[in-house]
Amino acid sequence: MKQILVAGGTGGVGEAIVRALLGAGHRVIVPSRSTERIERLRRDAGAAAASGELVTFAGEIGTIGGANAIRDRIAHEFGRLDALIPSLGGWWEGDLLDATPEVWDTVMDEMLRTHYVFAHVFVPVLRAQPRGGRYIGIGGGAAYHPVRRSSLVSIAGAAQLMLTRALRAEVADTLVDVLELVVDGPVRTRDSESIAGPDWIRSDEVGAIVVDLVAHGRSDDPSISVSGPIVRMRPDNARV
Repeated sequence: MKQILVAGGTGGVGEAIVRALLGAGHRVIVPSRSTERIERLRRDAGAAAASGELVTFAGEIGTIGGANAIRDRIAHEFGRLDALIPSLGGWWEGDLLDATPEVWDTVMDEMLRTHYVFAHVFVPVLRAQPRGGRYIGIGGGAAYHPVRRSSLVSIAGAAQLMLTRALRAEVADTLVDVLELVVDGPVRTRDSESIAGPDWIRSDEVGAIVVDLVAHGRSDDPSISVSGPIVRMRPDNARV
């Protein structure tokens, strides 16, 4: 059993990742600002929550102080982390040239700075461990495709890919394995179910790929391609 920290584990994609990891027999730690979403996740997890395989608590992962507090609590209560999975971010709509500097800062904080803070605080934990560990960022296809009226999402996503590449280069002489799963297409989650098309990627499919990456650092799923540390998952028109 691995011990895995999933940041953003109460979000639409994040909760599917958590379910998949629990199903694979791992202990999953999920901090969240939302007690309502924590309660929903625990209800869904059922026996895993009752047995302690799902660990949840209130926490702020997006600030250095909040992330440090989470790190210290995990070290005290569990002693190690085998994998880190930041499933962080959101969405924004508007015209790029109409976005104020304040809007820019807000979007970049939510979609990019949180990834930096998470890596800054938690990757050194893996690096200090005798067996290292695996870091698997979760990103979206907007990093590759400028999305009209959501350009800030594309800009933040592209920067996140470079963060992953730079991080992998900087820990290349350690036992830390850095990857990023880019989900290149819309995802069917419980929150998007009412608008999802038949070819949308299902959130449980994302979870299954993450389980493979945690275990092996790769996946044999034919819907993905690999370029360096980037694992890219595209829609499959045969999906229903």
